[in-house]
Amino acid sequence: MRASRCPVCGGARVAPNRYPATPGLLRCPDCGLVFRERPVAPSAPPGPPAADPERLNAGRHDLFAVGLRLLAPHRRLGRLLDVGAGPGGFVKLAAEAGWRPIGIEPDAAVLRLAAELGVPGRVRAVAAALPCAAASLDAVTFWDTLDIVADPVGALREALSVLRPGGIVLARVRNGPVHLLMRRLPFVPTSASVVQTTLFSRRTLGRSLETAGFRAVRVRMSPLTARDPYRSETDPAFVLHMGRRAWSAAASAAAAASGQRLQIGPSLLAVARRPERDSESAR
Repeated sequence: MRASRCPVCGGARVAPNRYPATPGLLRCPDCGLVFRERPVAPSAPPGPPAADPERLNAGRHDLFAVGLRLLAPHRRLGRLLDVGAGPGGFVKLAAEAGWRPIGIEPDAAVLRLAAELGVPGRVRAVAAALPCAAASLDAVTFWDTLDIVADPVGALREALSVLRPGGIVLARVRNGPVHLLMRRLPFVPTSASVVQTTLFSRRTLGRSLETAGFRAVRVRMSPLTARDPYRSETDPAFVLHMGRRAWSAAASAAAAASGQRLQIGPSLLAVARRPERDSESAR
């Protein structure tokens, strides 16, 4: 079970928060973070067990391409670590783009799937103990992983330690307040929302990165996958997915019009850098 303190700000006044079909949630009144009392299993593969790994990777291709464009201006020698790499779609794209990537994943079965797809640089490891030397990487990425781990700030500090000064971290997470709101709407099925270990908002995601020591933090709306990679077009939920795409387009327009202050889409994408000097982290 998790400690009774907030995993982002360390506040001790956390209290139970009740949401429909989502037991075991706590809320921190100091920073507003909502999180699970019991973390989700970090080794669980993404999606249902029967999900096609090639479909998973193909459905996220355009999303990963956005991430590579965000990272490209910061590349130096091009060493990249993808934390929670899953079937390895991002690692494979990063290698094709000229990076020298490593993908870590705690689940041996998922690593075998990635090997069958020809994904390079796979290592069995966890976010709390990255298999890299200090200050040896140019970029670390968390694709839908940071909100699963029990200690997100600890995982970010570990990422900071393996980044070179000026190195970049990229993290995509679910937009927690939006997914909780979906669970309050009677016409939206529970399966349409995702409630991970930590339900980040734009503000708490930014605070987590800053608490870990990162600077130049930017949190923006994340694009959706090109299609729902876990379902087929014959699945009744496909209609719901198409509705989500329309909603995401409207949310992107709202974010752009508000200078990224209004973020009502289903996911968030953050980019931040390790300071060039240690004294900059301490500010």
